[in-house]
Amino acid sequence: MSSTEFAGKTIVVTGAGSGIGRRIAEAFAEAGGQVVATDISLDSVQQTVEGIKGSKASTGTAEARRLDVTSEASVQETMDAVVSDHGRIDVLVNNAGIPGVQTEPHLATVDDFERLWTVNVKGVWLCTKHVLRHMLPTGKGAIVNMGSIAGYVGSTDVPLYHSTKGAVRTMSKTDAIVYASRGIRVNCVNPGSIRTPLAIEVAATYPGGPQAHHRDVVALHPIGRQGEPDDVAQAVLYLASDKASFVTGADLFVDGGFTAQ
Repeated sequence: MSSTEFAGKTIVVTGAGSGIGRRIAEAFAEAGGQVVATDISLDSVQQTVEGIKGSKASTGTAEARRLDVTSEASVQETMDAVVSDHGRIDVLVNNAGIPGVQTEPHLATVDDFERLWTVNVKGVWLCTKHVLRHMLPTGKGAIVNMGSIAGYVGSTDVPLYHSTKGAVRTMSKTDAIVYASRGIRVNCVNPGSIRTPLAIEVAATYPGGPQAHHRDVVALHPIGRQGEPDDVAQAVLYLASDKASFVTGADLFVDGGFTAQ
C-alpha cells in the first residue's frame, strides 16, 4: 500500500493492543489513515499508539480508546464518539478475540462457552451493528472481520474457539449479502499460524519446546514457516481499500497453504 492509500479515511481497529491487531493499526497509519486503535486494555493500546506516533513510517494519525466489545453501551459510545470527532467511519476491523480454554467440549463449562462466544461472536456483531448506523447513511464503508483457519477445519486443540470462528465466517458472508446493495463491503481474513507474542509464549510451553512446536504446528503449513503479523495486516488493508471495490463476502486465507491441503 502507498503511504497515502487511506489518507483522509477513519479506521477503527478492535483488539489493537498487541499482536496482529497492533500491526494492523500500524499498517493503516503507514498508509495515511486516521487510526482509532481500541482494546479492552487502555494501557496496551496506548503503547500501540505511542509506537505509531514515534515511527517514521507513519504518515497518518493514531489515537487510543478503551473499548469493551462485549458491552453494547461501550461499543455504541465509542462509535458515536469517533464519528463526532472525525465525521465518519470508513473502515472497521473486527480483530478483537480470545482463544478460550484448551479442553474437550464436554469438559468446558457454560462460563467458558459464554465468555468465548460473547467476545468472539457477539463482539463482532455489536461492533458491526453500531458502525453500520453511521456507514449506511453515507452509502459506503468496509468491514473486515478476523476469522481463522480454525473456522474452516476442525481440531482437538481449542474446539470451542473453532466454533466461534466458523460463526464469524458465516456472519461475514451474510452481512456482505445483506448490505452489498447499500455500498457496504464485508470480508473475512483467515490467518494460519502467525508469529505473535502469544504464539511465541505458546511455543515456549509446548511439550518439547519451541523446536517441537515448529515441527508439529508450523510444519503443517506448506510454505514452511509461521506467518508474520504484517502478512495478515496487508491482507486486511487490501480488503479495506478501494482496490477491493468488487470484493465482498470473501474468505482470504493467509495460512501458508494450510487449507490447500
